[in-house]
Amino acid sequence: MQHRLAAGKEKIVVSVIVLTYNHEAYVRQALDGILCQKVPFRYEILVGDDASDDETPAILQQYQALHPETIRLFLRKENVGPTRNAYELFTQARGDYIASCEGDDYWTDENKLRLQIGFLEAHPEYIGCSHPCLSVDERGQPTGKEKLDWECTKETMTLKDFK
Repeated sequence: MQHRLAAGKEKIVVSVIVLTYNHEAYVRQALDGILCQKVPFRYEILVGDDASDDETPAILQQYQALHPETIRLFLRKENVGPTRNAYELFTQARGDYIASCEGDDYWTDENKLRLQIGFLEAHPEYIGCSHPCLSVDERGQPTGKEKLDWECTKETMTLKDFK
């Protein structure tokens, strides 16, 4: 994978979109799962906080201070809702690819981005990919719910599969 700019500054390959709203109990784990990715390319994390009234914004600012080259914060003063929050982050994304991780979710595989981007680079006929997930409760214990209501488990999906 060659993703370099002529001037020598490494191009951003993946923009990770993170939506947060009152996720103080979970957002550290979400960001840690993204920041631990072992990748041969540069990525950015765009976090849109939708006017949380808990400690989520303070936690996000701590993480940004530790990772200023990676984390870009969009702290909303008024709640705009998840659709507008996501849209505004998408418009700011600079990567060739977009990944997402909600502020109350987390990634468990430090190779997730490397594997998914490797697949997409090797298979240009695909426009996206996903992976299995596990639902857990507040303590990190599996909930026993193996499939989300909106989840599609087809091996290959087409535009007709999206409603």
